[in-house]
Amino acid sequence: NEQRELLTKVVELERAVVAKKTAHLQTLFEMETNCTKAVEDVRSKHKKELTELKTQAKHDISMLKRAYESKKGVVQRELDNVNALVKQCEEQLRSLEPKLDLPRGSTSSISVSTPVNAGHSSSLSAPSPTRRGKHDEMCKQS
Repeated sequence: NEQRELLTKVVELERAVVAKKTAHLQTLFEMETNCTKAVEDVRSKHKKELTELKTQAKHDISMLKRAYESKKGVVQRELDNVNALVKQCEEQLRSLEPKLDLPRGSTSSISVSTPVNAGHSSSLSAPSPTRRGKHDEMCKQS
């Protein structure tokens, strides 16, 4: 009788151990499933955010290119205007050269980049106030 009770108890304990192992394996399987799902969700979210970032980057690059081209156009127009003004001043200077009785080739020594002497070369003698006034007046007209 005692043996029978002990055998019954052993069987019950073995069943309990198997039930606990089964429960443990089920819990472990659920954890692995949840972890795999979480990893897939993170990957999916990452892929979506990466796509959004690439789209945003393309948009930003496009906007920057447009802004650059726009500013480049403005600067080019300003440069063209300045070049046209320089050309006008050079033409006026050539037309005034005979009237001012400057020695031939003296205009080539005039430096356009020296605003201090208002376009007059330091190698030239100082023009009279009336001559300077006429030249300044001609440049102002352009």
